[in-house]
Formats: sequence, structure tokens, C-alpha cells
Amino acid sequence: MFKEKAIAAISLSKLMEGRTKISTDELITKYQDGVTITAFDWMKGDDGKYPVCIFLENDKECFFGGASLTQICEAWMEGFETPEDCSTALTSEGGVKIKMSKDKTKQGRTFTKCYVVE
Repeated sequence: MFKEKAIAAISLSKLMEGRTKISTDELITKYQDGVTITAFDWMKGDDGKYPVCIFLENDKECFFGGASLTQICEAWMEGFETPEDCSTALTSEGGVKIKMSKDKTKQGRTFTKCYVVE
């Protein structure tokens, strides 16, 4: 009982348990055709909330989303009470395939761009 409570207390998300976090750069390089997101959860950071996602192509990995993916997950949440409820529906529909790439703003700042793969 105490071990489980300790793990839960320091875990950023249940979706991360038993999975390796990969960086966005690794995700872009390793999965050049994109990944099919099947579930997400919200994490709180210094700059607000952002998603942690798991994907069909490798159930042993997870990744954190940035601004674009946050907007996508917020849109998915419409009509759902919790990320778990939304993720259940997302999984039942087979997930949504997303491809990411690096781009630059007019000011030269690098950001991650998301595309929905049809």
C-alpha cells in the first residue's frame, strides 16, 4: 500500500508508468511517418498544462506535447469530463495519427508543428 502511494505521489501521470519518455526530436526521427495517439493525460508545468501521450506504434514509450498538441487535446476534451473518458473514446476509434516536424517562427524561434495524417 505505501509503495503504491509513494509511486503515485511522484508520478507525473499514470500513462508514464512502465513507459520510457522520448523527446520530440526522437519522436520525429524514429517515427517519420507519425504516431497514432491512443490516449493522453494532462500534466502541470511551470507554463501551464500540457499533454503526455501514448501511441499505438510503441506502447512502451510516451512523449510530452507542446502548444499545438495541447490545442488538439483540448479540442478532443469537448464533451468529456476527464482525459481518461476522452482517451477511452479515442482508443475505441483507433486513435488519431499525428506527424510532427520542426519549424521556425518569423522571429527565428524553433517550434514543433503538428499535422493530422489522413
